[in-house]
Amino acid sequence: MFHPIPFAVVIAVGTLLTLPVSGQSLDGEWSVASGKMDGQVVPANALALMKLTINSGKFSAVSANLASSGSLSGDNFASPAQLTFNIDNGADKGNKVNAIYKFNNGELTITFSKDGSFPTGFDSTAGNKALQLVYRQGGDAGGNAGGTTASTNPGQQPNSLDTGVTGGGGGGAAAGLEK
Repeated sequence: MFHPIPFAVVIAVGTLLTLPVSGQSLDGEWSVASGKMDGQVVPANALALMKLTINSGKFSAVSANLASSGSLSGDNFASPAQLTFNIDNGADKGNKVNAIYKFNNGELTITFSKDGSFPTGFDSTAGNKALQLVYRQGGDAGGNAGGTTASTNPGQQPNSLDTGVTGGGGGGAAAGLEK
C-alpha cells in the first residue's frame, strides 16, 4: 500500500543535503592556510592571494586579480561528504568541479578532483592529481604547513587561479580542475 510522504518531510530531507557535516557551517569567508597540487606543496605567496566565500549555496573564489563564482551543492550523507561547484562566472564559466570536504579543529579541508569524479581520499598525490586546500575562516591563513615549496613557475594555462605549481591553475576555488 502506498503512503504519501508529507511535503514537510521532503523539504526537511532536501535541507539536510545542504547542511554541513560536524555541525559547522560552510558559510563565511575562508582563507587558504595550506595546499597541495599533484602532491606538491603550493607556495605560500600563492596561498596568500586565495579566498573562498560561501553564502547559502553560492560561492565566489578569488586568486590574485582573477575570480570565479557560481552555485554550490553538497551531499553530507556521502562518505566522505561531497561538494559540487558549478562555475557560472569567471575564466572557467560553465565547468563543474567535484570535491570532498571535512572539518577538523576549525579548519575546512577540501580536495578537488581533476577528472570529474569525486576524490576518494583527502591527500593530493602525483598519482591522483587532486588539489587539496586547507581553509581557515577570516584572514588567519596563508602559510605552508611543512613540506618543501613547489615550483614557482606560473601555470601552463590562462585561468582564474594560478597556484604557481607548474601546470596548475583554473577555476578560482577549484583551481585547474575543470573537466
